[in-house]
Amino acid sequence: MNGGGQVAVAYPLTLRGRDDGMEMEVGEPNLYNALKAGDGGSSRQQTVLTPASAVRRLTPRECERLQGFPDDWTAGFSDSCRYRMLGNAVAVPVARWLFSRMASVRL
Repeated sequence: MNGGGQVAVAYPLTLRGRDDGMEMEVGEPNLYNALKAGDGGSSRQQTVLTPASAVRRLTPRECERLQGFPDDWTAGFSDSCRYRMLGNAVAVPVARWLFSRMASVRL
């Protein structure tokens, strides 16, 4: 929903073609296909356009919290390194729950 209480329509966008002849394709409103790899070739990464709203990137601290790490757990590294480490991490609360369930099973 946007600020006025109305549902925002989102349009998937993708760029097709090479750098010298790229064209933008706009998909059906609120209908999303699988994302394609964004590196090279004839297709680029898909984007979503929402005229009434914007999407912001999560901060490294927000990613740490989502993964169950303490705030600034990865401080001291560059943001790109922090995003990579947190994206490759296992969520601590999920791992804790799984291992506690496995430990409680009697064989």
